[in-house]
Amino acid sequence: MEAGALGTVIRYKYAGSAATNYVNRNQALKKLQLSLAAFRRLCILKGIYPREPKNKKKAGKGSTAPRTYYYKKDIQYLLHEPLVQKYRDYKTYQNKLKKAVLRKEWSVAKSLEANKKPDFRLDHIIKERYPTFIDALRDLDDALSMIFLFSTLPSLDRIVVSKIRECQRLAAEFQAYVANTKSLRKVFVSIKGIYYQAEIRGQEITWIVPHQFTQNVPQTVDFKIMATFLDLYLSLVGFVNFKLYSDENFVYPPKIDIEKDGHGAGLNAFILESTSAQYEILNRVKDHGDVANQKAETKKQSKSSVKQNQKQAMSKLPEKLKLLADQEEEVEELGDDEEELDQSIGIDAVDDDSDDKVDLSAPNLVAAFQSLNQFKNLFKGCYFWLSREVPRHSLEFVLKSFGAEVGWEDNLDDSKSSSPYNVTDSRITHHIVDRPLPPNGVKPSWVVDDRRDYIQPQWVFDCVNAQKLLKTKSYHPGDVLPAHLSPFVKYESGDYVPEDAKRLFGISAVAVSKGIDEGSMEALNDKDEEENGDKSESENEDSSESDDDDDLENEEGSDEELYEEELKAEAAGLTYSEYMQKKDSEKKEDKKDNKRKRIEVAPKGSTVTKKVKKSKKEEMENEEKKELAKMMMPKKDKRLYQQIQFGKDKKAVEVAKLEKKRDAHKKNNKKGKSPVKK
Repeated sequence: MEAGALGTVIRYKYAGSAATNYVNRNQALKKLQLSLAAFRRLCILKGIYPREPKNKKKAGKGSTAPRTYYYKKDIQYLLHEPLVQKYRDYKTYQNKLKKAVLRKEWSVAKSLEANKKPDFRLDHIIKERYPTFIDALRDLDDALSMIFLFSTLPSLDRIVVSKIRECQRLAAEFQAYVANTKSLRKVFVSIKGIYYQAEIRGQEITWIVPHQFTQNVPQTVDFKIMATFLDLYLSLVGFVNFKLYSDENFVYPPKIDIEKDGHGAGLNAFILESTSAQYEILNRVKDHGDVANQKAETKKQSKSSVKQNQKQAMSKLPEKLKLLADQEEEVEELGDDEEELDQSIGIDAVDDDSDDKVDLSAPNLVAAFQSLNQFKNLFKGCYFWLSREVPRHSLEFVLKSFGAEVGWEDNLDDSKSSSPYNVTDSRITHHIVDRPLPPNGVKPSWVVDDRRDYIQPQWVFDCVNAQKLLKTKSYHPGDVLPAHLSPFVKYESGDYVPEDAKRLFGISAVAVSKGIDEGSMEALNDKDEEENGDKSESENEDSSESDDDDDLENEEGSDEELYEEELKAEAAGLTYSEYMQKKDSEKKEDKKDNKRKRIEVAPKGSTVTKKVKKSKKEEMENEEKKELAKMMMPKKDKRLYQQIQFGKDKKAVEVAKLEKKRDAHKKNNKKGKSPVKK
């Protein structure tokens, strides 16, 4: 306490903001009158977390002992929570039940358990934490991952079986919605599980599904805390599923064919009914009653009253026509006013040179819509057959999400089988197997029809990530598969881009690796010329190079010549991509040699030597300007610039190491060391 002169304010020690803004956990428990387990559960559900005060000594009122602190406002906010009273009621219920069991009053214990057990509902918490539906979709990643995890767990003492069943139901309903609306966008198979990404209402939702194996439940995991999160997520996903189904005019919860579900039909067991069909039935019943009443009333009306009504309608007709004509004139005047207003505001004047311009013209929107629609129906018209050794649930979900028809192999008779068609069906276009080929070129027993494509499961996932149907050449049984790359990796300027990424994701990955805009072949060619030092090329040489590139594209576009190139690559013992890269590098070297020869042969006063000197002079001038700009920088900006350059140089060194490794691996393959046949 600080004493001052007469009339001064007395200040107490540790009475400042730091001491009054925070309370430790023991103080919070005393204030809420809850146990530690109930307090933890309440904090998880309400989204209240411990805080770290800036000055622990002031917050602890002189004590520096390790304690957990919370905001005082958060604890006061919890005082008004209805769940607090529910937890207190649950504690008294447990004490009564325990007392009845100790006294062996079994009838009292049964009545307490049946009638007086408090019921917890988290609906109001979901409304508080997620005011809008978009907020709920943004926070759906962890919820779906948790629900899919618990849906695969075995029934143990620490896990309630009813929760597992509910997780399985909600997970299957969400997958059925994604498959029917074709909202899936990306798939990646990893050691942890299978990552999926769906786009719903413009929000990207990513979740992981464990592999369909028996899960080993560790003893060190605290399932009480996980069960608290699970209760919150079950309520959240239940609300989300209801909203999604309602917006698509589907009946929720969807009906399940019990017989098909018992035979393992998977997504085929779900029966999605439209709500409009139910409304039609109700309207028909209502209309039938209205028609009967109208018939009874019309019989009572006389012919004279009908004629009077007709005369009144005819007399009012000129007035109605005049009113319509006046309304049309008003609409035309409003249209003219809107055009003048738009011109005064300058809506039509758009700056074409602005970088942030979003092209929303009708042709581009139509093209984007058509490409998206084509991607959604990627496997439309394809009939797949899944062998028993492949991951059926994941493949069925992915294939159905892109419009394919799926059949599978089970151990049931044809009459009891849940598959929509048999293995001998002539409509099957792709047969997915994951078995080794028999030795000595013996025909496998699982080959039913030579007209269908026999592929490995990775082809399906790679097609989805590439957003196109890939060639099945490297995906046949017995082939060494290409690398399964993650579609979630975003390549930035200067990053190392694997060859398989360039092949799978197209020009975008190459363009990003070169540090230019995506989808721009001209920019990519210009950048390559700058990196190779080809700035001194004449316009005629540029035109000849563009003609050569056009010829190359035409050659690659023709199927017959493409087949010839593949045969040449096989004869050389290389893959098609390696052969084409070698061919391109040889052409570039030839061009460089021709340039050197032209420069050496050219006389001193020729245009070629002048252009070379001019380009070198421009480079030197640019470097001098750069150095002058560095000298004029303030110290703070110069340090920041040096840090940026250091990071770029470090990344470039790492990329160079990876490229060197890749080149060494290619050379070893060419020499015959560890050959990889595809």
